[in-house]
Amino acid sequence: MRANGWFAQVNLLDAFGETETNPFKTTTLGWNDRRAELAKTHALDPAVYGAAGVPLGLQGRNLLGNDIRNSASFKKDEILLPIVIFVCS
Repeated sequence: MRANGWFAQVNLLDAFGETETNPFKTTTLGWNDRRAELAKTHALDPAVYGAAGVPLGLQGRNLLGNDIRNSASFKKDEILLPIVIFVCS
């Protein structure tokens, strides 16, 4: 959703578990990744800053705290994807 320089977004990525793998690979369980973002674009003077605006905001990933594994990684059985909240610009 966008309005008056504000941007807000919430989404859910639902990954199904693997049902077929080769004999040398372990299976990966399914997971849900809830993401959210809130940003505000601040207007700037292009003559002074060289840009019309700069977006500032917060972004969060894996907000449900699920065990998310990258099925394409060789280290997927050892490493989980983190819960991430960061400031973006």
